[in-house]
Amino acid sequence: MITLRISQGSLDALRGAYKGLAEPRTLYLLQYSPAGCAASCTFCAQARGGDRLGRIPWPAISLQEIVSAGLEGFTRICLQTVLKPGFLEEAALIVKALSGKGVPISLASTPAPTYWLEEMKRLGVDFLGVGLDAFTPRIHLKASKPYPWATYIDYTRRALRVFGPGHVYVHLVAGLGETPSEALRLLDMLYGMGARAALFPLVSTRRPWKTLVDKRYYRRLQLAAWLLNTGRRPSDFFTERLEPTEKLLGIKGLEHAFLTQGCPGCNRPFYTERPGDMYNYPSPALLGKNLEAAMREAGLKR
Repeated sequence: MITLRISQGSLDALRGAYKGLAEPRTLYLLQYSPAGCAASCTFCAQARGGDRLGRIPWPAISLQEIVSAGLEGFTRICLQTVLKPGFLEEAALIVKALSGKGVPISLASTPAPTYWLEEMKRLGVDFLGVGLDAFTPRIHLKASKPYPWATYIDYTRRALRVFGPGHVYVHLVAGLGETPSEALRLLDMLYGMGARAALFPLVSTRRPWKTLVDKRYYRRLQLAAWLLNTGRRPSDFFTERLEPTEKLLGIKGLEHAFLTQGCPGCNRPFYTERPGDMYNYPSPALLGKNLEAAMREAGLKR
């Protein structure tokens, strides 16, 4: 029997007991390891074992319970891997078991062989997440990532060849020590390759699970990624220090930058923030109620 972890919000939604502000549309799953992930990334709670990832608990659940459950209301399954013996083979078994549910599947992983990516696609995975996390090799080394920075970039290129442009999301943790110009350079490079970015604010791995990133910086990083998503160049709208120019205010729809970015259906509600202090808004309705505040946080309104 295969045991997984499931985000608390996904578990509540699966069992019809979700009472939060934005019900998960994606079923978020994580490979289980009693000792946590064998990687030692400094910012990740799974590197220390326990049942948390981000700021929320991920209780254990059997794969059989998920396979047997109705997934009405979920528009996507997202499986995240951990480094442990046999994790690639186990991930393939999980994806194969879930592929019959009729729900699109995303997979997030550390660098893996191309043949494995091709097998994942054959089994039904249509989007891949790459856990690069760090914006530069310098920060990557400081964060104790398990493989060299260049290996993740190569993995992104290989994944793009398998899944196609726009179907590979590179996960990036803002606030690990990058400068605004370093962040912009990496975003520009990734989108030039055909990848996209899923942004996460840095969260303390110690209680009370505070989000540690300056919100003005994060909001502007969201805007830069959204500009690239819409075919624009951030350098046309920001200075190198991420100061917005007047030209930015003339763009329609830029408020969408503050919604959670990721695979279709991804809203990961409150994974990295508290309901009263949101960095990624999980729904247009919640964003609409807080749009003026978000614009002020970005420095676009007084």
